[in-house]
Amino acid sequence: MLDSSTLVTGWSREDLVEHAIAHEGAELTITGVLSVKTGARTGRSRDARYIVADNTTNTTVNWGEVNRPFKRHMMDKVWEKAIQYQASQSIFSSTMQVGASSKYALQVQVNTQYAWHQLYLRNLFIRDVATDIPEYAQWTLLSLPEMTLSPEHDGVSS
Repeated sequence: MLDSSTLVTGWSREDLVEHAIAHEGAELTITGVLSVKTGARTGRSRDARYIVADNTTNTTVNWGEVNRPFKRHMMDKVWEKAIQYQASQSIFSSTMQVGASSKYALQVQVNTQYAWHQLYLRNLFIRDVATDIPEYAQWTLLSLPEMTLSPEHDGVSS
């Protein structure tokens, strides 16, 4: 999956804040909150939402202008490109959980290019992962904002 030499794990909140300030243009406000200027894009491009079309999503997703179907082989190609790109970067990685009840929880391996993205997700997800989450409920989340994709080669709009 990943070359573990590129993964930065076990960093404290303070370590991530210090890195974000020193290397990612973040700064602390007078109240001690980490502030980051996100640049031209403050989130996902409006036209860049793709859902893999498969036996489950074909009948459960309201396909249209917002929910666009993406072919499995194209997703596999983009995923492989992301894994290759990630191997050339220092990636902040941690394992977290979505959902408080282990009955419904998902374990998420969170890999981010920026320390401040890792901090954001630590506020969003649960840090203490239940030990009884089934394997099918284990996901990987990649946040690679500096990776570029090509509409012609990767089947995306931006």
